[in-house]
Amino acid sequence: MLLCLAYTARGEEIEKDTAKIRNVELNEVIVQSFKQQRDLRLEPLSASAVTGTAIQNRYSMMARWYESLFPVLEELHIGYVAFSPLANGFLSGKYDKTSKFEAGTDYRSVMPQFQPDSIDQNHALLELLHRLAAEKNAPPAQISLAWMLCKKPYIVPIPGTRKLNRLQENAGAADIVLSAVEVALIDEALAHMEMSHVFGGSRIEKE
Repeated sequence: MLLCLAYTARGEEIEKDTAKIRNVELNEVIVQSFKQQRDLRLEPLSASAVTGTAIQNRYSMMARWYESLFPVLEELHIGYVAFSPLANGFLSGKYDKTSKFEAGTDYRSVMPQFQPDSIDQNHALLELLHRLAAEKNAPPAQISLAWMLCKKPYIVPIPGTRKLNRLQENAGAADIVLSAVEVALIDEALAHMEMSHVFGGSRIEKE
């Protein structure tokens, strides 16, 4: 059986069994964590004992503050498991000011990106998504996922869903091809457009 060594964002060890660990995953890692534990061989584990390593952090077109980790991930051959890659579904492009979420039972009712004022703030982002979707003959959700799949080979998005048709739609993102130039143009657009805050943080990295 393969076990995972779990660490907090501060790098505190939770569980260890050197005889069984084969893969290591760090959750919600920040730049400082990598600077403190840069080799990520996580002594006293030997480097040969760990065959694969990954981090799992939030990442989407609205949540890009962990991109500062990319150079370290590439240097150490570490994978990036991207959770909430569709910003809790907002980047599917299926929601507008008329969308209603039941207070108390649907968390989206309090998420900043779904508030009516945020729809206006995110107009340029939604417009970009719909334009790219039309060009690629694909749903906006697939464009959002394809952007990160084509951006770095070690990024693995894990969108959540309870519906089979959404699962199938998300999986179809693997068939969308964005060139390096197209990804760079999207990045440039994202870096300069107005956006609302997003659940889990903001587009500005906080030290």
